[in-house]
Amino acid sequence: MRCTLIATALLLVLAVPGSARAVAQLPNPCTLLMDSQVSAAVGGAATHAESGTRLYHVCTWSGPPQGYAQTSQQMSIQVGRVTKAQFLDEMRHSTPTPAPVPAGGRGILAFVDNGGLYVWQGGDELELDGPYLTVYPLKGLALAKLALKRLR
Repeated sequence: MRCTLIATALLLVLAVPGSARAVAQLPNPCTLLMDSQVSAAVGGAATHAESGTRLYHVCTWSGPPQGYAQTSQQMSIQVGRVTKAQFLDEMRHSTPTPAPVPAGGRGILAFVDNGGLYVWQGGDELELDGPYLTVYPLKGLALAKLALKRLR
């Protein structure tokens, strides 16, 4: 079974030219936004932590403990590389039907789905997750645009 999984993974990497290189070159998403930029999304002073594997990278910001249960709001960002066609296909096949977000031109596409904001520009895809982003998708889009600038 393990050999089958390894062979399948190898075939996938070989079948998509440059995919191994693209994954290796994914930036650390924690470098795309400063803690101070994320503070509104998490309800106060933010701290962050990176996680993931060699196939994806995620940064999660946490705000200060709040309320009786002392829980923290969180926001995460994941970076990926997909074509425009793949992004549009992802949007079409999301359930429930995603809500497009007006991205303001410049080749940026965006939609909200299942608590996440998905943003694409020039082959880079950002997935931002957190309750703040579903309530205020345009504010989430502003954060995504800041992150996309750092990718360029």
